[in-house]
Amino acid sequence: MVDERRNPFESNQLQREATEWFARMRGENAERHRAGFERWLARGAVHRSVYNRIANLYSDGKRVNWDNLPPPQPVRGAAKRVWIASLGVAALVGFVAWRMVAVPILPDDSSLNVPSVEIARKSDASQYATRLGEIRTVKLSDGSKLTIDTDTLVTVDFGPAARHLRLEHGRARFEVAHEARPFVVDADDIKVIARGTVFDVSYLEGRRIKVQLFQGAVDVKSRSPRAGAATVRLQRGGTVVLDPNADPHLIPKNADAPDDWPKGMVEFRRAPLADVIAQMNRYAVSKVRLADPSLGKIEVSGAFRIDDADALAGHLAQLLGLRVERTAGEIILTRLEK
Repeated sequence: MVDERRNPFESNQLQREATEWFARMRGENAERHRAGFERWLARGAVHRSVYNRIANLYSDGKRVNWDNLPPPQPVRGAAKRVWIASLGVAALVGFVAWRMVAVPILPDDSSLNVPSVEIARKSDASQYATRLGEIRTVKLSDGSKLTIDTDTLVTVDFGPAARHLRLEHGRARFEVAHEARPFVVDADDIKVIARGTVFDVSYLEGRRIKVQLFQGAVDVKSRSPRAGAATVRLQRGGTVVLDPNADPHLIPKNADAPDDWPKGMVEFRRAPLADVIAQMNRYAVSKVRLADPSLGKIEVSGAFRIDDADALAGHLAQLLGLRVERTAGEIILTRLEK
């Protein structure tokens, strides 16, 4: 089951964004926002699907003759469902109409050429996101620096007593400014507490969370019932992976290769080619595929620019004696013909 706290595309976050764009693109200044709208749609099929759903519901609502709705039917369950559905369409139509005439539209997306994208604001909280293939950095109000990896969403909410952030999905690096307020990062059931440190928090497969510390010290707390509210103190160079269904797993210091992903670089040490391809595909619009799965066992070492799949595929092909085949939307690595 998908955890909605982790994935905003399964909650109301994406629906709110789609509604904002729908209202914006029906306004008189629609063309001013078109470039930003196209970039938002380009983030993926889920964004287009939710936007189309909003547009279709609004269109359906306009066609309803609200003054001549049929009377409730004797079958109570069916009548109730029809009535609830009617209320839902009416509420959506009313909200979009209100949003278009009564509330100021968000700032023109063309102004979002700063090193981060602020996609929403609720009270004092802001959300920052990256599109597929992007790596962006933003300086926060306390002087801390937030670097957001590809396809990542982070909520930032600074208050007088504490600095709260939540990694909704993806990966982020936090370079924390020294001050009295604690700096707290939530990710699923994990809480990382720091003051003046540099660390990464990442979502892995299976709802696992990885915390990697580069400077200072942090406390990593788990609220998972399996972990028994465990607390792990990480020192410089330490890494821990927390699984909701297992005990915290500490990785020996320096076991991971140095990770320079904020600059688009990743170093591999005898890593299987399949793992390298998986890393590449996190950033790639045109995915890389191995024609023969057995190629995935080839070991790869070196530092590579991970955010340019086409260039890296060519580099790997040259390094490993493979051939690159490019098709519409796909890059294939295959063996050289003998």
